[in-house]
Amino acid sequence: MTELSEPLAHGAIVLSIGVLGFLLGQLIKVVLRIRRMTRVLSPMPKAQPPAGTGLLGRIVHACFGPVIPLFLGTPWEVMRQWVTECPPIIRIRILMRPCVIVGSAAGLKRIFQTKQRLYEKDLAFSYYPFLPILGSGLVTANGMLWQKQRVLIGPALRLDILDDVVRIATSAVGRLSEKL
Repeated sequence: MTELSEPLAHGAIVLSIGVLGFLLGQLIKVVLRIRRMTRVLSPMPKAQPPAGTGLLGRIVHACFGPVIPLFLGTPWEVMRQWVTECPPIIRIRILMRPCVIVGSAAGLKRIFQTKQRLYEKDLAFSYYPFLPILGSGLVTANGMLWQKQRVLIGPALRLDILDDVVRIATSAVGRLSEKL
């Protein structure tokens, strides 16, 4: 029995070291991702806590991001206000997760045409509830898959075609309004 238990003990030690190595590797991967994201986003202006918040409000804002203002008002309206009062691209933290709000065509152009690789879509947090609806198309794709799909859809996004979309959508909304 002792002859068999010694190899098992060595196997358990090797397995434990392997599991610890894997966990350490995952931790290092997360830390490096956070450091990279912090480095990339640090030059961007960040959303400030609302005026009139006391010390407690500023502490909550520093720790968890702008959670309280989002709950006090309509979240979309609060974000619109940040974008109109701040520069075209701002960074915020929501529950310890860094996020970017883009409020201008120039900001979108910077992301889509010049610096697309710096901005990853947060599928696990932002898009997760909508993945069954959105699938793995252009909206949820990242990296090379996004570039491939963007090239494929590019001809359909020509300006002359997009001008027609506004006219068609306005007409459809008008017809729907009449029926309601």
